[in-house]
Amino acid sequence: MSTETLNTTYGITSAALLPIAESTNPYGLSSETMTESVGDSTSLDPLLPLATKVDFSYQPLTSYAMDSSNASSQVSDGGSTLQLSNSAWKKVDFIYNVNANTVMQFEFRSDAIGKVSAIGFDNDNNFWNTNWSNSTAFKLAGSDQWTGWNQAINNYSGTEWRTYSLNIGKNYTGPIQYLFFHNSPNTTSPLENSFFRNVQLYDINPLDTVAPTVANLNAPTITTSTKDYSFNVSYTDSVFMNAGSLDSKDIRVTGANGFNQLAQFVSSTTSADGKTVVGTYKISSNLGWGINDKNGVYTVSLEGNQVGDYNYNFMAAQTLGTFNINVSTIDLGSNLTGNLPITINPSLLSNYTMGGMSANEVNISPDGTLQLSGDLWTKLDFAYNVTQYTVLEFEFRSDAMGYAHVIGFDNDNSYWDNANSNKLTGFKLFGTETWSGWNQSLNNYSGTNWKSYSFKIGDLFTGAMSYLFFVNTNPNGTLGNSFFRNIRVYDTNSLDIAAPTTGVSIANSTMVNGTTFVNANSEYQFTVTYTDASGINLATLDNNDIKVLAPNGTLQNATLVSTTSSSDRKTVTATYKILDNLGWSVGQNNAYSILLQGNQIGDLNNNLSASQTIGSFTVEYSSLSSTTQQLSRSQSEFEFNVSYYSSNGIDVTSLDNGDLQVTGPNNFQKAANFVSVQKNGTNEWIATYKIVDNDGIWDAKNNGIYTINLQANQVRSIAGYSLTATSLGNLVINAQEKTLWYSGFENGFPGGEWLNYDTGTYSSSGEPTQSSNWTILNQTQAKQQGVMELSGNSVYKGWINAESTDSHRPYPLVHVDPSGQWNPDTTFNDYLSNPAVPVVNRFYVYMDWEPSKISDSDWLSFMTVTNNTYWGVLGFSLRGANGQLEMAHAPWQTVTSTPAIMPSDRWVRFTTYMDFKANLLYVWMDGTLIFKMTQGGNLNYTDGVNGQTAHLRRAHWGLYANGGFSDATVYNDSIQLWTVQSPISDPSQEPWSPYDGDGVDFVYSSDSVAPTVANLNAPTITTSTKDYLFTVSYTDNTLMYKGNLDSKDIRVTGANGFNQLAQFVSSTTSADGKTVVGTYKISSNLGWGINDK
Repeated sequence: MSTETLNTTYGITSAALLPIAESTNPYGLSSETMTESVGDSTSLDPLLPLATKVDFSYQPLTSYAMDSSNASSQVSDGGSTLQLSNSAWKKVDFIYNVNANTVMQFEFRSDAIGKVSAIGFDNDNNFWNTNWSNSTAFKLAGSDQWTGWNQAINNYSGTEWRTYSLNIGKNYTGPIQYLFFHNSPNTTSPLENSFFRNVQLYDINPLDTVAPTVANLNAPTITTSTKDYSFNVSYTDSVFMNAGSLDSKDIRVTGANGFNQLAQFVSSTTSADGKTVVGTYKISSNLGWGINDKNGVYTVSLEGNQVGDYNYNFMAAQTLGTFNINVSTIDLGSNLTGNLPITINPSLLSNYTMGGMSANEVNISPDGTLQLSGDLWTKLDFAYNVTQYTVLEFEFRSDAMGYAHVIGFDNDNSYWDNANSNKLTGFKLFGTETWSGWNQSLNNYSGTNWKSYSFKIGDLFTGAMSYLFFVNTNPNGTLGNSFFRNIRVYDTNSLDIAAPTTGVSIANSTMVNGTTFVNANSEYQFTVTYTDASGINLATLDNNDIKVLAPNGTLQNATLVSTTSSSDRKTVTATYKILDNLGWSVGQNNAYSILLQGNQIGDLNNNLSASQTIGSFTVEYSSLSSTTQQLSRSQSEFEFNVSYYSSNGIDVTSLDNGDLQVTGPNNFQKAANFVSVQKNGTNEWIATYKIVDNDGIWDAKNNGIYTINLQANQVRSIAGYSLTATSLGNLVINAQEKTLWYSGFENGFPGGEWLNYDTGTYSSSGEPTQSSNWTILNQTQAKQQGVMELSGNSVYKGWINAESTDSHRPYPLVHVDPSGQWNPDTTFNDYLSNPAVPVVNRFYVYMDWEPSKISDSDWLSFMTVTNNTYWGVLGFSLRGANGQLEMAHAPWQTVTSTPAIMPSDRWVRFTTYMDFKANLLYVWMDGTLIFKMTQGGNLNYTDGVNGQTAHLRRAHWGLYANGGFSDATVYNDSIQLWTVQSPISDPSQEPWSPYDGDGVDFVYSSDSVAPTVANLNAPTITTSTKDYLFTVSYTDNTLMYKGNLDSKDIRVTGANGFNQLAQFVSSTTSADGKTVVGTYKISSNLGWGINDK
């Protein structure tokens, strides 16, 4: 736009907007025209200006200058408010003839300051031909330093509405056609916006030449040592007060001890007729009224050309009145306060001495941090009377060293006066410059982290200061910068002589029997709270504040981690930490004391705390260990131990099935089951866990290394601290055995685990239908016959009723050969397809026969096996009435010194080792090796010739006898087959079974009550016979096991030193199996009554 050369002074004021006469002019006519149209109105003061107000809902918004495609605008409040977002330039048609008396007034606010918020006027729709030295575009806020903006009202801060009143006619006259509005953000945040409302132009009335007057000053006496003091000034005008002219430059207060301060404008209220405005102002004490700002008389003065009316008549400077400060000594002692950080207002920053502020060299972050970069000297308007008690406190940091990084005070806008007079009020903190004009007492910064400074400048100089200045010089273009934050200037109080007090907080602690326990496996953090009536000096907090005393006398400095402070710094919480180099462990006393060091922690009045013990704690050092544990024999469960250590004890109730996860080969992952825990010494608890394989047995298929993983937050100490997740160690499975086949007769018959070889002999009811039969008994049926099951709920029974012309074959069959005709069990496919390894068979047999009905040529076989596909079998049987055991169909030998005899009426365990490739078989009975069979007969490995192989092909158990047998019963249970990975080396040891280990203990797992003796039938001996028979009746609530009765049960003692174990003769069992009557005998050496008296 085209302009003429004008004066550069603008009359600017800002405050709350007052109601003014609104125009109904829809075409934007000047107020002169409007005055003519309403001049006959008797309701308006002829000296009151009429305003032309913008209606944004009536006047359409159009693009202007550099308006962008994403520009956003919104009109609200009936057309009085305009909101701009994103990068927006908007104008409205607004025809007005600006003269020397024209004023533009509006309100503005922003949710967040962006790059530019601006308002202006134009007459040719071309912003770029403006007179840059006297721009008609007024910047209100933003980081942009472009010289094309008029900076006269660039002073907005905060987020609240602010009113601006600008006499634009002092610098521009002539017609205008547009009002324009601009918003430019720094980021994509929608909060970086601009709001304009109640935009209006009017002409002041030159006929009104009388300035307002002060009607009243309401400034009561100060009697308490508060920080802020508020008072009121009433202004009045004969026509209309301009409340927008009230601000923080109106009133100055002077008084005792050199006090000189501009009062801060707070708010105003306006009378209904607009002729009276009451302004509220406040002044602040450096520390507290009556302390630094002493008791006495204070004068309130109005500054000239500040407060005016709507016709721009401003009041002259004048004294308004006085007030008194009269604070008692008692009140001073109870109202000590520290100053809050200085808020740096960009509008109060200006050039200083020999350097100016250029674009992007000064930045103030939202938290109030001042950043300086480039090469500059800048000052902040800051009036303060420095006394002998004045302290400067701040934090500083720099990313890189420059030439000089400085902070200081001045009172005449020229540092050279101070330097030349050796009054060094500028403090160098950092930099390569060596100029003697800087005070070097704080020149000790290094690194890039924040550092706190606090020093008593009153010891160096005193007097009234007008500015706080900052220097960041980089004459060679280096990258050095300066950051300042939490700048405080305050006076200490000579009446405050109390040092700060302390309180320690033991974090994450638990009290157990009066002792505070903490969890600290590698380091420990605790907090100390410092309190003081005047405020804590943050600069006194460092790594020398606290020492921790160990039981062995070792001291460690606690490292300061962080601090948090209340706004007045009367409460400061510091976090410290100590490391595990004091030697805490489970094997010693872990009680520690926290010692505050003397003369370390101070308050704002330089009172330092004395050394003292402020707390104690005991380290709860919980740990755990597990050595590598190995499973070398197959079994159903793998039990292992984990040791837990704790100085106050393990909470055993926290041990459960969720403590450990075990991982290993073949994607194995399973929780370990908790079994038990046992204390071992003072600080160790040994917990036992077990894991179970998915198929129920750990064997050679599971061989490998497994990892024990402790789960987080599972195992706790009594103090409540949980161990963290970790890997403990390994479990190694290196088993020789591999399961092959098992039957407890649970599938009955017919079923998948058996074939019926002798069709027609199976009796589902167990009734005799021919010479021999077999069936499967359930638990109840077995008990009724005096037999307890060993596994599951079923038992095989085979029995002979009478002699037969053919062999008795009431038995089921295991058929291993996959090519056979009897529907083989595919369980053996894997076994047959791999190289042959030894096979072991274990089975349990319970036998009852009548010896008087058996001849020496009769035989009864318990087991038949073969490696021959043509049934060239090997047998294991009882022969003859006395029950002698023998092998059949290959060379064999009795390993025991006496023949092996088959016990009757009890369970007997037989284990057979078969290495067909080596032509070798071993048989154990109840753990004792009784037979060995070697090559010959049907035991003749030929690598498949004539059907002889190295693999087991067929097997059967049960009852198989010659036809001469007429009375016998056989029970079987828990029949097992497994392989071993290498031949056995010590046949004296019965092989370990992956199914039942060393063998079944013949008791009910749920029966814990022993049998009782129901009766002893032992009549008196009256004749001198050699043998004496008597009976004992045993009874049990569940089931008696008659197989337990033998010649070790009963001992008889008597006259003449008689002492003899009774020989077991026989037993009978009741139908329910709960009672067994045993018959025993004792023998006299010569005859009863002769040698045995």
